[in-house]
Amino acid sequence: MPSRKRAIVVSLVVGVGLGLAALALTRLDLSHSLHALTNVRPGFVALTFALLCVSLIARAECWFVILRGAGVSTRINRLVTARATMIGVMVSATLPGRLGEPARVFVVARRTGDPRNWIALVAGTVLAIGFIVSFNSGMLVLTGGPLIMVLAYTVRKVPFAVRSASAIVHQIDASLEEGPWRRPSPTSRHVQGGR
Repeated sequence: MPSRKRAIVVSLVVGVGLGLAALALTRLDLSHSLHALTNVRPGFVALTFALLCVSLIARAECWFVILRGAGVSTRINRLVTARATMIGVMVSATLPGRLGEPARVFVVARRTGDPRNWIALVAGTVLAIGFIVSFNSGMLVLTGGPLIMVLAYTVRKVPFAVRSASAIVHQIDASLEEGPWRRPSPTSRHVQGGR
């Protein structure tokens, strides 16, 4: 049964991806794009490709070092992080919403041998890289200070806080919730408009 569910999910993802690609192709002026590509010098294309490869390898090495510091690298090697980084960049380039980040988290967590136990730690390393890149320059520089740690822990604990608050609200009995509406007290009339 799990293989059937996986096949359905993969089919759905591929279908949505193809649909988005078809939508993008209908919005592009292909004749203008092809004309622009024919006028590009091959040396610039080779230089751009080389810079892209160096950038991907540098990002993969950076992520591997962070994973090693988190204790995940004993189960994975540099090739896995390089492959996951390349998959993540290509998925982010083709699909909206930076969907490559969860893709690369999944690729690395799957290689650890026990994805359920390692996925949160691997996702935390991606979040850390995102914070460092986002808050390392510009008007709000937080890298190297204590505020980035506060921000990281806050963002990391938001889902837990939402689940806890939701569980507390669901614990309230429905009769307590509906009581004031059935028999309003004299003070509730003042709050509702003082009829």
